[in-house]
Amino acid sequence: MPHAHRSRTLPLVPLLAAFRAAPSAGAPALPPVGSADTDPPEALAAAVRAFAEAALPIPFHADLVAAQVKFLRHALNHLARGEDPLADRLARCAAPGGAYFVPGLGPGFWSALASATVPDAPRWCPAVERGAVALGLVREVPADARGRFDAVARALDAVRARAADLSAA
Repeated sequence: MPHAHRSRTLPLVPLLAAFRAAPSAGAPALPPVGSADTDPPEALAAAVRAFAEAALPIPFHADLVAAQVKFLRHALNHLARGEDPLADRLARCAAPGGAYFVPGLGPGFWSALASATVPDAPRWCPAVERGAVALGLVREVPADARGRFDAVARALDAVRARAADLSAA
C-alpha cells in the first residue's frame, strides 16, 4: 500500500549524538551592539552593522542601518528592556506592521540580538523553523511572528529536555 505524501519526521536523539560527535569551532562571537542609550548615532550604526554581518549568513541592507539608526535605537531599547514577553517584543520588531519593524531586518537579525541580550533566547529564522518541523517538534509553523517565535521556543524546550547541556545558540 503506497504512502501518499506523508511527511517524514527525523529522530532527535541520533541527531543530537551526531552533533556532539562532530568537531566544532563553536558559535562565532558576536560583537557587542553597544549602548543604545549613549553611543553617538555613527558608533551605534557601526556596532549594529558589525553585529548583523557576524550574526546573519547574508547581511542585507547595510545602508539601511545608518539611515534608520535613531529608530533602531528605540527598537533596541524595546527589545532589551521591554516588560512584555520576549515573543511580543520580537514580533513588534520582526513582523511587517510591527511598531519597530524595519524592512530588511527580519527574524534572524532580531532573534540574534535577543539571544545576545536575553539569556536562553532561541535563534529564530526560517531554517530553524524547518528543522523543528522536520524533527516533529513543531507540527505547523504559525503565520504570525509571535506564534512562530513561540513555536521555536517550544521546540528548543523539547530539545533541552533531551540535551540539557546544549545552549540556545
